[in-house]
Amino acid sequence: MIYLWALGSAVLYGAADFTGGLATRRASTIPIVFLSQLSGLISLLLLMPLLEAATPTRLDMVWGAVAGLTGGIGVALLYRALAIGTMAVVAPTTAVCAVTIPVMVSVVLGERPPPLAVLGIVLGVASIVLVSRQTTPAGVDARDSKGVGTALASGVAIGFFFLALAQTRAQAGMWPLVASRTLSVLLFGVAAIAGRSAIRMPG
Repeated sequence: MIYLWALGSAVLYGAADFTGGLATRRASTIPIVFLSQLSGLISLLLLMPLLEAATPTRLDMVWGAVAGLTGGIGVALLYRALAIGTMAVVAPTTAVCAVTIPVMVSVVLGERPPPLAVLGIVLGVASIVLVSRQTTPAGVDARDSKGVGTALASGVAIGFFFLALAQTRAQAGMWPLVASRTLSVLLFGVAAIAGRSAIRMPG
């Protein structure tokens, strides 16, 4: 069952990457991130009454807030990278980097992933190196060589988002994620106001 949940998560993340990147090519990054985080928060709050009762501690909520900070920054960087680069290059780069960070930390803390997982990570990192070193031949869209650095930074931030959420207890339920989305909504709402960015999106 856990693999089905992971597969569903991957599908939804992929859809978010595509739609977010597409929207960011038509409007500013900050309003797009604000509206995406806000819609996620509203959906989560509507879902909360249908879930089992949870008992989050203050520490769970603090880790959720940390996840909101790192995750929000990661999403903003990802959308920016998708706007200036090629989705087929940017999205896998961010994904591999985001997965590598938690695995590396778990190894340092004493966990040992199976050899197949290690091989997959090594191949993923090697692919990032190859993609980032590609040149743009004459007559080819220069967009293909852009956004890789921003995608790597995004992957690091999202990796720490995963690490922060991993520190919460199972008994906390979805409340740390509520704290995460709330902080990211506030963060990008303030950023939009400070930058005088229009929240209304073009049709």
